Amino acid sequence: MARPTFNLIEALSSLLKRIESGRQQLKAGRAASVNFRSAAKKRDEATQRFNDFLVRPVPQEEPAHSEAGRELVRRRTELEKLNKEADDLWDPYTKTLAFITPFVSDLALLSERLPLKPEWSPLGKAIRALLPQIGNPGAWTDPPTNLSLETLELRLWEMLELAGDSRHATTSKPAATRPPPAATQNLMAAEAASAEGEGQAGTGPVVETGRGNDEGPAPGARLDHGTDAKEARAMTGAQTIPTSDAAAASPDQPRIVSSKAPAAVVPSDDRTSDAVIAERATRRQAVVNPILGQKRWKIGRLATAAGVGKATVYGYMDGTRSWISKENRKAICQSLDLELDKLPE
Repeated sequence: MARPTFNLIEALSSLLKRIESGRQQLKAGRAASVNFRSAAKKRDEATQRFNDFLVRPVPQEEPAHSEAGRELVRRRTELEKLNKEADDLWDPYTKTLAFITPFVSDLALLSERLPLKPEWSPLGKAIRALLPQIGNPGAWTDPPTNLSLETLELRLWEMLELAGDSRHATTSKPAATRPPPAATQNLMAAEAASAEGEGQAGTGPVVETGRGNDEGPAPGARLDHGTDAKEARAMTGAQTIPTSDAAAASPDQPRIVSSKAPAAVVPSDDRTSDAVIAERATRRQAVVNPILGQKRWKIGRLATAAGVGKATVYGYMDGTRSWISKENRKAICQSLDLELDKLPE
């Protein structure tokens, strides 16, 4: 019996392409959405007026009694007409959303077929947590009513990079050869410019996930979403402190050291439990989201305005990044017109 095959890189690339095509489809079908919602609103208002009329006392004397009968017929005719108009607009409206259900189904299938390795487990959980919000049409609109689709896009790119690392550890990542969706090209360009401005180029091998601009790896010498120190060394050629030296080192001693560049001091507590991540996200979003709403910004817009890597800002907002550098904190606060001590850790 032939072994079933599943091309993970192709599946991830296909989903990324479908995100952009879905956005375009919903944008092209905006007229159908507006027309249906307008017709549905008129129908609902007419239904309310008709029901209100039915509960009124009917005058018994003429000619008021006959006039009430004619008014009832008029209101019923109006309601039937508006019902038909809304029904006729329903099919065109639902056709603009037809792509969402198959997309969510394929995304759920992907989450079940991810490699059974520790570095993939957090990403699978993150994808499954996003499924209900991705099925909401509001995630696909411009501007969206929730930011789940943008978060999903980030996670898919992270998985594409991780899949490329596992297959081509010594060559360029397949993800780098694939153009990002049009909706993220400007943000990625801003992220690249920000990284260049921070002097990352030409500094020798450093621990870098491609997911943000913060110095050094995340706490506990682990890269974002489970990429451990061993994998980091394979990708970067970084050296490791010998076990005997590490045992005598202080808790703040960095676990991964660049072979050329000075190492960043990494906090020792690895706060990666779901409860801690959720608490961090709630605390941070309670401060930042109201400001984003006032500015009518998305998280990606904040990253661009601050000149900070998009993944750094997303990781800060969803709680998966337990710390960000002081420079990035200052840049984010300046973009939000927020005092530095008001931005949660």
